[in-house]
Amino acid sequence: MSKIEATAALCELELKDGSTCGVTAIGRCVTCGRAFCLTHQARDLSGVIFVGYVSVGYPDMCTSCQEAMQAPIRKEQEEIRKEQEEWRAAVEYFKSGAARTALLASGVQPVEIFRVEHKFKEGFLGLGGRYINEVSSFGRGWLVGESQWQFPWQKSPEYHLIVLPDRLLSELIEVGPYSGGYVFQKYIDLSWSPDPPHKWTIAAAQAVKRLVRASN
Repeated sequence: MSKIEATAALCELELKDGSTCGVTAIGRCVTCGRAFCLTHQARDLSGVIFVGYVSVGYPDMCTSCQEAMQAPIRKEQEEIRKEQEEWRAAVEYFKSGAARTALLASGVQPVEIFRVEHKFKEGFLGLGGRYINEVSSFGRGWLVGESQWQFPWQKSPEYHLIVLPDRLLSELIEVGPYSGGYVFQKYIDLSWSPDPPHKWTIAAAQAVKRLVRASN
């Protein structure tokens, strides 16, 4: 191609009305092979690389190919944003007491929860002794989900049931099966958003709403 032909190249990007841009081109896209003008030149949109107040243009990429490359990233970011909004709504649902109030009004029956503490009991006159399990009532609550943990050293995951206590607590709790009910294991911090605990919170809020709807 001669220098005159190269200078005369026109932008081959398509406009919204289906026509070709036709403005004098400044480069050619290495991905699709089409010539592009200044308007259809891909630019760094990260907000990090700037020359003064002008974003840096890519010399060998058009806007169409840039959009195609970024579409999966934007989709993933939008899914994360929606999940974070759903998680915040679920946290508010529990912390405000709305979930507990809805279950109390629905008539859904809670389950018994016990606390088991492993304590050392001294022998007669302080001689010897043994460890015993001291069982007390933790209260009652509703089963609203399941959690799953797997640490690097474990061959298989641990599963725990999630309960919303019927007394005023701002947390959900994890429990395990126990004779006549369930045994308290630990609190779930609702302010902890990293995956997977925030997904359990969302699922638990959805479970409460299903229980309430089913009871009506």
